[in-house]
Order: sequence, then structure tokens, then C-alpha cells
Amino acid sequence: MPTLPGKLPSALREVAMTLLKAVIALGVFGAIIFGWGYGKAREQQAFTNSLPLPNEVRQDQCAVWFVGSSTMARWTSLQQDMMPWTTHNRAIGGATLSELTTRFLNERNPQPPRAIVFYAGENDLAFGVSVGATAAAFADFMAYKRKRLGTTPVFFVSVKPSPTRWALADKQAAFDAIVQEMAAHDSDLTYVDVRDRFLVNDRPGPFYEVDGLHLNDAGYAIFSTALHRALAADLPAPLVRRCQRESTHS
Repeated sequence: MPTLPGKLPSALREVAMTLLKAVIALGVFGAIIFGWGYGKAREQQAFTNSLPLPNEVRQDQCAVWFVGSSTMARWTSLQQDMMPWTTHNRAIGGATLSELTTRFLNERNPQPPRAIVFYAGENDLAFGVSVGATAAAFADFMAYKRKRLGTTPVFFVSVKPSPTRWALADKQAAFDAIVQEMAAHDSDLTYVDVRDRFLVNDRPGPFYEVDGLHLNDAGYAIFSTALHRALAADLPAPLVRRCQRESTHS
């Protein structure tokens, strides 16, 4: 037990000792609570990492997975915007590339969709991960995708230049350039460049929610236009026509 100066009056010394004991007790209690909270957080994270991607479903012949972070997860008009494709929003708010890969590996005998639309990496860079490590994490996802889903094509959407993260624009562009180079050599990867469409006078335009990070309807319109063109251009023409006919007749 800590000691107090011997020259304090006895009454004051008793009060001071009581206060000191209370501070020590609060410190011990705080440590216990913090340790319990930290343990619960780790337990919750371990449980989350044991799950597959959200919305695990059987696929039809026009199925497209939309995998990524909150930019994809918050796309509430996805099915309407991306008709005639059957969309499955399998994104996770706040996700990093490694989390998406872990959740993907938890899939139980996944049936390959016709394509995967992928948006991630923005959070990794914002959390301080280097450009090289972020690119390596995406390469890991692609490697595991090939092991589990073979040649299923992946359409990587370039990082949007968010106002809140404008200071990271150079790192985002460097990461995009690496992925674009990967796509030039990998037949199962298509790079969908949307960056310049979000800029007005070389600054982020009015395509974001008030938080300066997530997209508004105009922002998602840019996504859907670019993705419709990419899917129609790179997926087999008979498949595109068949899905268009089925959507018309449904």
C-alpha cells in the first residue's frame, strides 16, 4: 500500500488515505472491466472471422456477387440498378481485404456465380496499410478465388476519390495502378476505372453523402453505368443476351 507524508494532520491523513484507496480500487476495477471488454471483443472478432460472406445463397445462371466494403454494402438500390443481373450483395461494412478473404474462405462448397464485382482496399489504405501490402492482400484474394471458384471473372472497381480521404488520393491511385497492371495479365480480372467520373475540376464532385465517404444516388449511378458496360463487354455475349431476355419476360 502506498504511504503518505507523516506530517499531515491525522484527520486529513485519514481522508487522503481513503481517497487513495478509492483511486486504487477504481484502477483495479477499470483494469478488470477493460480486460473483460478486450476479451469479449477478441471473442466477437473470432466469431465474425468464422462466418462466410453475408447472404449465402444458391446461384442462378445470371447471378453476380457484389463483394467489398461499405461502399458496396450500402448499395440499397443494387438489384434495380443492375438489372438484368441477379445481384447478391455480399459486402461487409468497414471490411478490409484480409477480412473479406477470410470470410470468403469460410464459404461451404460455394457455387460459382457468373461474375464477382469487387470493391475494397480503400479502408486498408485509410487504416495505414501500405500500398504494396494492400495490393498483396488483393492478390491473395484472387489466388484463393482461383482455388475455390476457378476462372470466375472478377470485376475490380477502382477506389473512389472520397472527400474525407482526399489526402490519400495518391496512394489510392498507386494501388489502382497495380491492380490495373494485374488485370492486364490475368484473364479472370477486369479493372473498371471510375475515378475520373467522380471528379469535378480535379476535386471530388457531388456524389457523396454528407459524411464525405459513402455514395449518394448519383454516385451509385456512376458505378452502375460503368459496371453495365464492363459486364456486357467482358462476359460471354450469349449469356448477356439470355439474361436480358429472362429479365424482360419475368
